[in-house]
Amino acid sequence: MHDHAWWKVLLLAALLAAPVACGGDDDDGDTIEDTADASDADDTAAEDVVEETTDTTPDADDVPGEADAPPEEVDPGPCDGMTDTNCLQIQLGEEMFYRRLDGYETQDIDDEGTTRTVVYLPDLIDEAITATPEDYRYQGYGTDGYTYGGFATWENMLNGYIELGNRRLYWDPSQLLPNSWNIRDTYLLVLSPAGG
Repeated sequence: MHDHAWWKVLLLAALLAAPVACGGDDDDGDTIEDTADASDADDTAAEDVVEETTDTTPDADDVPGEADAPPEEVDPGPCDGMTDTNCLQIQLGEEMFYRRLDGYETQDIDDEGTTRTVVYLPDLIDEAITATPEDYRYQGYGTDGYTYGGFATWENMLNGYIELGNRRLYWDPSQLLPNSWNIRDTYLLVLSPAGG
């Protein structure tokens, strides 16, 4: 199409969008004319047609799979585990990771007759921290500086939980770990190479 013929397309679109009448009465009794002057055509009708045909951006609902895709997990950024009881800091070497406990799935466990709402510890160690969590040992620290003697293995971690609110660590009784491993107000979990 030549550049100087663009107006013909708009005119044609306006004519096609205009109501067609073959005579008769409208609601107020006036007769509708059979002819229309092209110069009297409503410019907005042509603009509407152009806008409708040029807007090909699909809505989010129209894109297959977009609505079904889970939201991408984003590191919430730094939080202070010493003062924020919803924050757990996880250290691997020089890197520090931050986990807000209320952002994780919880479950209830029985602790000697008391129900505790906890987060499963392995859920906190994702691929952003390490793809091979079994290659590390783990040590938790309370805000008072207390830690258990020794290191938790990945096997221990697979049987460990942290309670919402007070951040107390709990271990499945099958681990036969002493109560001293149930650290209160755990703010920091440090990973170091296993066997190191």
